[in-house]
Amino acid sequence: ITKDFKNMITAFPFARSIEIDFDNKPADVTATKLIETSPRSWGETNITGEKPVKFDPDKDVKGPLTLGVVLERDAQGDTAASEVSGKKKKSRIILFGDSDFATNAYFHVQRNGDLFLNMVSWLAEEEDLVSIRPREPEDRRVSLTQAQSRFILIFGVILFPAAILLTGLVIYIRRR
Repeated sequence: ITKDFKNMITAFPFARSIEIDFDNKPADVTATKLIETSPRSWGETNITGEKPVKFDPDKDVKGPLTLGVVLERDAQGDTAASEVSGKKKKSRIILFGDSDFATNAYFHVQRNGDLFLNMVSWLAEEEDLVSIRPREPEDRRVSLTQAQSRFILIFGVILFPAAILLTGLVIYIRRR
């Protein structure tokens, strides 16, 4: 899901950390950390909105914190139905500590959209669809007033080329 995200950023505006007891999970369940914060982060316990926000070693949880976990196990039940093209199907869950990173407001922030689409593709067992998608080109139109357009026309199309022609003519006459 995140293999090509090495130098990419995702943003989670209202994230909560997740704690998984990896030692006491069922033996047939595979748990993998998907998203972690940096070591300089912390889990704030005082969320009353007081400013400035700062790390309190007695109350806050020091990073890195886990924000996303992948849980997998072999599918239960009919073995013939659980096999597709010779591969055993798996039950898959992604547990994530932020629900709004994929909403319209944050989908296009950094690589949130790619992360969400990769998660859906992985859950659907479509690993070949997991990728980093190219960015949509930005609208780079130039908006000019009429005075600015006239300035560009006069200097860029008339005066500047005329100055070059005049300079060339002067150099030509001097050399003759």
